[in-house]
Amino acid sequence: MYRRPKCLEALGIRSTKFHNDIQAGLLTEPVKLGPRASAWPSNEIEAVIAARVGGATDDQLRTIVRRLMAERKAQLAAVLHASSAPR
Repeated sequence: MYRRPKCLEALGIRSTKFHNDIQAGLLTEPVKLGPRASAWPSNEIEAVIAARVGGATDDQLRTIVRRLMAERKAQLAAVLHASSAPR
C-alpha cells in the first residue's frame, strides 16, 4: 500500500494534479485504512505508471482504472463470500 506521499513520488506529480487525476478517473480511488488514513494498492499505482510509460491515452487509462476498481470490488466480494461460507 502506498500512502499519498509515496504515490506522489512514484508518479512524479504534485498533490493538485494527483487529486485532479483521481477526479478525472485517471487514478484509482484511495482505500480507507481508518477514519483519517487512506492509501492506494501499490499494484494499482504501478499499473498506471506502466500504462503512462506505454503511451496510454487518457481514455485508455480510464479504462484501466475502471478495471482496477472492478477487480478491487471482486476481491472484496470473494473475501466476504469466503468468510460467510460454512466451515
